[in-house]
Amino acid sequence: MLRWRKILFLNRYFPYIVTMFFAAVLGSLLDLYFVKNGLYEFPLRLFPHLFSINIIFTLCALPLLTLFHLIIMKKINTLERWLVILIISFLAPLGEMISERCSLFIHSERWNHSYSFIGYFIYLIIAWNLFQWLSEKSLHIK
Repeated sequence: MLRWRKILFLNRYFPYIVTMFFAAVLGSLLDLYFVKNGLYEFPLRLFPHLFSINIIFTLCALPLLTLFHLIIMKKINTLERWLVILIISFLAPLGEMISERCSLFIHSERWNHSYSFIGYFIYLIIAWNLFQWLSEKSLHIK
């Protein structure tokens, strides 16, 4: 009986867990790439002697925000999903600008905030499609 409960639990939450892991890995890789290429930096970060990126954001905040995004997306229709993706994509650059004013984030002069809009737009679509695909592939044991 315990084994079935464990399988049911993993089956139900597997798509969320994998998509959140995807968010953390992709966010970390993109941050590492952009920091290495001098497009932005994180002056305030945990363990600055070990990490050039803000691991709190990429390993905690981004996966949790992705989870919140998936929960919302699952409850709305297709047109509303596109609207949510557009709204979040518009809000991401605003969040970056606020982070810059708080000295948590610094962009180089080569950075354009439209890059963030496009990046988050693509990211949110990929995350949603990955989640849907994983949900379809999961065993539907009830």
